[in-house]
Amino acid sequence: MIEITARSDGFRRAGMAHSSTTKKYPDDFFTPEQLVQLKAEPMLVVVEVEDEPEEELQMEEQEPVSEEIALDPEAQLIAAAMKAVAEGNIINGGAPAVDAMAEILGREVSASDRDLAWEAIKISQAEQKAEA
Repeated sequence: MIEITARSDGFRRAGMAHSSTTKKYPDDFFTPEQLVQLKAEPMLVVVEVEDEPEEELQMEEQEPVSEEIALDPEAQLIAAAMKAVAEGNIINGGAPAVDAMAEILGREVSASDRDLAWEAIKISQAEQKAEA
């Protein structure tokens, strides 16, 4: 499990906004490259914690998803787009494939949703290059 807390609410890194409230993500949520980037970012506190025993996880899965680990729809799309690209599920121009994003999210994804997520990723990457 990866816990991330932004020193400034809404700080963007790895294609998504981070909260000043600690958020938890599964170990496979970020690509290895993104995880290195996140850990190197001084505006974020990134902690890898041991997963809870399977028995406790199963109990949690039956409960409603807490606000603490729920991602807003835009962040879900961006994360799915990044994962699709990392897995090589891309179309011409390098954008993520809509069907791959839909499979990752377990729901329909429109081409316009994909385009918005892809644009956010490209903007974030440009910002990162400008900061370097």
